[in-house]
Amino acid sequence: MTDESMRAGRFWKRRGVPRRRNDVVISGMAAGGESFCVRRLFSEACSLICLFAVVCFALFYSREAGEFALSGMRLAVLAVIPSSFVSMLVCDLYRRVGYPERISFFGRLFSLLFGISRAGLRAFLLGNLCGFPMGAREAGEAYSEGLISREEAERLLPICTNPSPAFTVGVVGGMLGDFRVGVRLFFCVLSSAVICGAVFRKRGQSLSVPSVIVRQKYNLVQSVRGAGGACITLVSFISCFSVVLGFLKKYVGFLPLRYALFALLEVAGGVNFFINEAQLSPAASGALTALSLGFGGLSVMLQSAAFASDYGLRLRGYLPVKLLQGALSAALFLLLEIGV
Repeated sequence: MTDESMRAGRFWKRRGVPRRRNDVVISGMAAGGESFCVRRLFSEACSLICLFAVVCFALFYSREAGEFALSGMRLAVLAVIPSSFVSMLVCDLYRRVGYPERISFFGRLFSLLFGISRAGLRAFLLGNLCGFPMGAREAGEAYSEGLISREEAERLLPICTNPSPAFTVGVVGGMLGDFRVGVRLFFCVLSSAVICGAVFRKRGQSLSVPSVIVRQKYNLVQSVRGAGGACITLVSFISCFSVVLGFLKKYVGFLPLRYALFALLEVAGGVNFFINEAQLSPAASGALTALSLGFGGLSVMLQSAAFASDYGLRLRGYLPVKLLQGALSAALFLLLEIGV
């Protein structure tokens, strides 16, 4: 090993950056005697290019982007937050006051169906009753408390990240003008989550969890602060993706591509588009709405990733599970429409 490579190794060691076998090290006088990894340089170059593109976009299309962001904030404040804040507050209250980790019948059924420890039932219930992205946070909390394994938490993430009944029945059913359609949509999304959890079940999992009741010191201020912070994150993501959807609506003229992008990017904007602007038949509008609700969109995926990363979890297998769930939700809705 040459003196130059030894100095490069000591340089990266001081900065806590491990050297990898496949990294190519560049050294020279232009770098001031310091060494840089090609992988690091490429990442920084991509970040600079993206930053330059965003700055140019903001300069040339700032007015339109502001209008689209404002429409997203209006949608979030008027439709999403009223139904989500109370659900998030109840979710946090339930978690802090205490919950039984061994629910005899439902715990056994949950374990047999999904191959996940009974403690994961809390995340599944709260994620589907309180809405995304609370399921991701509850799965992370169960993992951090040692109640479920990392692999179980990562398998639990996609099936517990779903819209709440308050949003699906109250908001979406109100947009459709029939709350019974909202009930059918919630049934389709929940049923598709159960089917996906059973399909991707892994056998041979340890299903034994101590029969304990976990209680935390309850603090109303912390519950309100946690629910408010989650709502702010929700508004931020909806506003950001509303800008993207606004430009797609304006510049993408190919309707199938436009419908696919709206269904896969952001659930609130996509649902609003399919119901109020797309001028589709009730069956087609409902099926695309079910697809968007079941998949959740890239916005919800990024929110789940943000919550999961706080606990050291990754979204392994999240995308194929959610794509299957969205397709199953749309298919179930169409079957119910034909049956009705």
